[in-house]
Amino acid sequence: MKTHLTFSASIEAADSQRRIIAGQIVPFGEIGNTSAGKVIFEKGSIQVPALSKIKLLAQHQATASGVIGRMINLTEDKNGMYASFRISNSADGENFLIKASEGLLDGLSVGVDVLNSK
Repeated sequence: MKTHLTFSASIEAADSQRRIIAGQIVPFGEIGNTSAGKVIFEKGSIQVPALSKIKLLAQHQATASGVIGRMINLTEDKNGMYASFRISNSADGENFLIKASEGLLDGLSVGVDVLNSK
């Protein structure tokens, strides 16, 4: 049975000139609060399909106005996964960038489908 989790992490950079938001999306080896309770993600536990398939949603809303960007970079080290997202040149994207630049957003919240866990 597949479970869907959401997990929040800090926005580390917001560049309104280049329309990019970046930050750690998943820490490894730390207890994190998810929609299913406390979870620890380990290095190598998350598989990401093609980056172009990963959309940035505002407040997890998969509606037309909720899709505000697309993943353009993903890296992983011993501490976690880090991603950069290009934000759309739309009113919704602009509003998101302004809020991120002013520190008004709590962070990036990722959704993962869990296929196996212990």
